[in-house]
Amino acid sequence: MIGAVLPKEEPRLYQKENLRERFDSVVGQGNRSIEELESLRKYLPRVSPDGRSECPFAEDPYTQKEEKEAEVERRIGVYREYARAIEEELPYTKRTVAVVEEGNERLHHEQPKDHFDQAELEAKAEYKRIVDQRQKMQDLLARMQQALDRSRSIQFPGRKPRKQFVPCSASTPLQALPLPGLPGRPSTAGGAAEGFQREMNGLLSLGPSEPNGGGRRLA
Repeated sequence: MIGAVLPKEEPRLYQKENLRERFDSVVGQGNRSIEELESLRKYLPRVSPDGRSECPFAEDPYTQKEEKEAEVERRIGVYREYARAIEEELPYTKRTVAVVEEGNERLHHEQPKDHFDQAELEAKAEYKRIVDQRQKMQDLLARMQQALDRSRSIQFPGRKPRKQFVPCSASTPLQALPLPGLPGRPSTAGGAAEGFQREMNGLLSLGPSEPNGGGRRLA
């Protein structure tokens, strides 16, 4: 039909996500998420089967680990879609290579043949690049899943951990913080806060500790 408008082809997911340009950044983000999760897993404090630990805020690293696990799991879901997009892109680039090769074989004049030679090299390079992307994404997804499985194999004993430490700004009064009860002290927020404040004031009044003075100095 004369004047008919052909339907516009929808951009493929590979194009929508601009994976040609963003791929290295995507892989870098995935690798960082693995490193962060592995670091959280390795430095978890020791906790007894009944949930006790020498670390007063032992539950916090476990909650951070679980939050990172959820983030990595979401990223795995997104990256699986990217892997599908890369897989779907391969037939298009392979078809381009075939078209350029066929056109090149039909040419006999030197000048247009030079252009087709260059186009053929570029098409083949593009196809190889996407094949490499597919392999890298498959490897990354496998490593992310392995890191997630390793991390989830270590759980806080008996129950889901709760955040204990509440970070505060310089303007937040110490007495306003919800503090756990100290040994031998009432567990009410006010009593614990006042007792903790008195101990802190006493420690601060001593000034900085001397080297080799018997205490463990913090770096």
